[in-house]
Amino acid sequence: MKKLKKKSKKILIFASVAVALAVAGLVFALTRGGGAEEIVYVQSVADLTGQGAGVMLGGRYSGVVEAKEIIKIKLDEDKKLDECFVKVGDKVSPGTPLFSYDVDSLTLAYEQLKLDYEGKKNNIATMRDQIKDLEKQIKRAKGATKAELTIQLQTTQLNLKKEEYEAEKKRLDVEKAESVIKDNVVKAETAGTIRSITPPTGEGQQNYDGMQTDNAYMTIVAGNDYRVKGTISEQGAYQLMSGTPVIIRSRIDETKTWRGTIDSVNTEQPVSNQQQYYDGGNGEQASKYAFYIALETVDGLMMGQHVYIEMDEGQSAGGLMLPKSYIVEENGKAFVFVAGRHDRIEKRAVTLGAYNEELDAYEIVSGLSLTDRIAFPDESVKAGMTAVDAGYASAETAGMENGAEGMDGMDGIGGMDGMDGEPVGENGMTEPALDAQMTNEDEAQDGAEG
Repeated sequence: MKKLKKKSKKILIFASVAVALAVAGLVFALTRGGGAEEIVYVQSVADLTGQGAGVMLGGRYSGVVEAKEIIKIKLDEDKKLDECFVKVGDKVSPGTPLFSYDVDSLTLAYEQLKLDYEGKKNNIATMRDQIKDLEKQIKRAKGATKAELTIQLQTTQLNLKKEEYEAEKKRLDVEKAESVIKDNVVKAETAGTIRSITPPTGEGQQNYDGMQTDNAYMTIVAGNDYRVKGTISEQGAYQLMSGTPVIIRSRIDETKTWRGTIDSVNTEQPVSNQQQYYDGGNGEQASKYAFYIALETVDGLMMGQHVYIEMDEGQSAGGLMLPKSYIVEENGKAFVFVAGRHDRIEKRAVTLGAYNEELDAYEIVSGLSLTDRIAFPDESVKAGMTAVDAGYASAETAGMENGAEGMDGMDGIGGMDGMDGEPVGENGMTEPALDAQMTNEDEAQDGAEG
């Protein structure tokens, strides 16, 4: 059932584009009349094939390449940073020195800890001697004196336990300080790339991909295992499903692609700094959420690279699929009507590849690029006509609004008011309008007879 819905959706989008352009041509023909200049509407191949910025097949989303795992290293607040041994972009491996703490300040603290520990040990020795002496005195004492010495003994024994506890803590602090001084250099625990370094003051932050680093002093991208992070609206987030195949397309060279699948959609936490926008101009606030793509291969991708994310619905990952209805076949050759130099229509030969039955489209091997603009090949289109971008309201065509203002809202195609599904009477009025008119006439006649 799901696959059938996807097929229907793909066919509907291709068909809608074709019908929209055909209607646009009809509207222009009806309103243009017999002017001297013949015009035909064209649309970019990128938008038509779902690889542009307009309404596209299956949708296209913005994405950015990021690491699967980022290691964050924070500074010890009790220590002073001494020296950093790496810079942003450096490759590191396990054991690579990253930065060090100030040994001089640590040494002073260590010496003080040792003095404190020695003081505790001296106190313990003194208390033990006191306890032995009190025990001897108690054996010889009698009456009230014995009771007083007993209380003094118990107090000293309690203080001894407290001092022994404090001494043990000091001993552990001394050992820790010794270890820190000996290993004052912080080293990498895994292989990766230094992603960011933020000085303790928070100023002069270094970051090669422009992403936030929280309060970490240094972040490391672990290994070379990348994923793609995309963003989607709140309404669309719940339509994405894990495991759905996608195509990742380079923004610089759209012939470069990578394949992957949707790994997860984070609907629990809106994307920071993009949490609110107005949806569709209706004043309702919506949120954007992140979704993640697991890649089959990362060859050729770079950290921080911006890409397009497309649902893999059978389109060619390496080329483009053009609806069959835009292709003219004559004498065993294929042609399309393309906007050429000076926006004049030319009939250009193209080389066809595989045919996709689901999309009713051919792969274009050569002769056409994403930046070309093509016209729907109805009978009126011929070479030499002037090409006008579909949907572009120039000053010359602005008058069409007056000549065709009754063509708004034709079932989502964008024309013909009054043709939205209501039956029309013989005089051109819709049946509801005729009923209202007849009711008014009957009431007027009844009033006259009365």
